[in-house]
Amino acid sequence: MPYLSLFFTNITCLCSFSFVFIVTNLLPTLFRLIFFVCNVV
Repeated sequence: MPYLSLFFTNITCLCSFSFVFIVTNLLPTLFRLIFFVCNVV
């Protein structure tokens, strides 16, 4: 079943893309949080 393998490949690609998207969105917030904690401490 080639269609099924194509489907799984698509899912993997989508997952990695969304992971990258989430990480790039969270990085500034994470840096801000670290900066805030460093300032407080």
